[in-house]
Amino acid sequence: MLKSAAKATAVSILDLGCGHGVPISAALMDDGFIVYGVDASPSLTAAFRGRFPKCATWADMLTGRQSLSLGDETYKAILSEAGLLLVDEYADEGKNHYYDSAKQQSRGEPTAV
Repeated sequence: MLKSAAKATAVSILDLGCGHGVPISAALMDDGFIVYGVDASPSLTAAFRGRFPKCATWADMLTGRQSLSLGDETYKAILSEAGLLLVDEYADEGKNHYYDSAKQQSRGEPTAV
């Protein structure tokens, strides 16, 4: 069903947390979707762009600059706005950030996600 939708019209997908793009973004592009990759890690964003030089990109409406990694502070804000508690985080040698989060339950007890 998704393949036919992609072929019938230009369907765009935002792959939030795309990493280097394999296997999910690659499979979506193979099926004809226009994929926008976004990741908190500058090195993974660069790997995504290197792997898919023809992938969809966009320019920031305020600065006119080409899109880049959102950065770790932005991701923390997004997690918070989504009602997720940041439980732990770490960055590897490539400055790739990883987050453990928990969703607040109605009784005030966090639940791992």
